[in-house]
Amino acid sequence: MNNRVVITGMGAISPLGLDVEENWNNLTNGVNGIKPIERFAGEEYRTHNAGEVNDFDIKNFIDDKKLEHLGLCSRFGIAAAKMALDDSGLKEFDSSRAGVNIGTTMGDVQELEVIDEIYFKNGFDKIPPKKMFQYPALEIAKNIACVFGLNGPNLTFTTACASGNYAFGYAYDLIKNGHADVMIAGGADVLSRVAYAGFNRLFAVAPEICQPFCLDRKGMIVSEGTALLVMESYEHAKKRNAKILAEFCGYGLSCDAFDMTIPHENGKGAIEVMKNSLKNSKIQPTDIRYINAHGTGTKENDRVESLAIKEVFGDHAKKLNISSTKSMTGHLMGASSALEGMICVKVLNENTIPPTINYTTPDPDCDLDITPNTSLQAEVNAVMSNAFAFGGNNACIIMKKWKE
Repeated sequence: MNNRVVITGMGAISPLGLDVEENWNNLTNGVNGIKPIERFAGEEYRTHNAGEVNDFDIKNFIDDKKLEHLGLCSRFGIAAAKMALDDSGLKEFDSSRAGVNIGTTMGDVQELEVIDEIYFKNGFDKIPPKKMFQYPALEIAKNIACVFGLNGPNLTFTTACASGNYAFGYAYDLIKNGHADVMIAGGADVLSRVAYAGFNRLFAVAPEICQPFCLDRKGMIVSEGTALLVMESYEHAKKRNAKILAEFCGYGLSCDAFDMTIPHENGKGAIEVMKNSLKNSKIQPTDIRYINAHGTGTKENDRVESLAIKEVFGDHAKKLNISSTKSMTGHLMGASSALEGMICVKVLNENTIPPTINYTTPDPDCDLDITPNTSLQAEVNAVMSNAFAFGGNNACIIMKKWKE
């Protein structure tokens, strides 16, 4: 089979907002979602800022007391799924042909931190039994499926910060090849002590702000949130007269097989994944107008991504509008590319390019149009979103404006 795959609904939560529109408005206005950590004491770390989601309460999305006891990552995912399903207008469907794909870096690891604390203070017998089953990453997709009655494929991807794009890509395969009619796909991650400590120990975290592609950049900012898309076969969406937000054209994957934490110095994996995504999507490089860059704000990542874009797109690279929305949201780990996928759909619908904020000084190694500091209006028909993760796991997706 060769079904066309379309996007019909979206949900998102990030430090910039608790729904899609709040996130989008803040993004296009260049709002910085980074601030001092409040969830746990940060004095012991080198840095003290992060991207936290404030004022989130699952009751504002689904009023079910049982959900309040789930891990925060699962609650994020359930809330985003509710938003996406409501947005899609999808109410009746064959549950056996509707599933969930979730990408995450660490799942509800903060629940494991709670278990450890209880164990060391009060002993093993004081650990609530249900706590033992809240932190595995697979619980997020399972919990979403249980809440919404999705009996189809249920998968979890843990390919670090490329996980969201992996989830989108495999959802696309399942629908295109006739194994599912509907997939809720995306990612979710939470800010935890272990993640924050790990990136601090790697000296990868900026002390205050994230400055992708800027000569003054000092590193990434750890963050949290979720974004989920409702992906459907065109025929399924057409039968129910759904509004179609965009067409998912395809994706590419690659692995640097080079180093656990830094990209291949010559951009080998990044070049390969972008070429694969263009080939698999049957899209010409000149058709792409906007790239949501991985753009973490680390020295080597931004240099290599710039090099790879120039290699893949040639002369057209100078005509591309590029931005790193991580400058505003921080790095949402497994949810980062999921949120950026949602942003790309909004770019297609609004013909607005969000900015890369905190940009002060051009870097000769990153000499592309990275949309500095202020959003702009542009006719956009096709977009690419890059995700380059630890371990050299790379995933790139392509979407375009919907046309019958």
